[in-house]
Amino acid sequence: VNFIQLLPGMTSQRQQYAILDACNNVLLELSGFAYKFIEHVCRIFSAERILFGSCMPYTDSGAMAASIMYADVSTEEKQLMASGNLERLIAAVK
Repeated sequence: VNFIQLLPGMTSQRQQYAILDACNNVLLELSGFAYKFIEHVCRIFSAERILFGSCMPYTDSGAMAASIMYADVSTEEKQLMASGNLERLIAAVK
């Protein structure tokens, strides 16, 4: 069973790293990420642990889309975060 942490937030980064390290089935939703957090998670755990999220309708999705577009990660990692990881999770549902 996979778990998605919604709105991970900037203030709980230390706890998020501990959870990601201990549990391979936890993914983080992007909308609460701090500056450069995408790069850190990709480098330490992999882009397969991040799902695109925007917290719509409360915030504009453009900021979160831009955070993926301008992240200092590979094109393949950006594709995983933008849609690939969600498609993988949906495909696994029976």
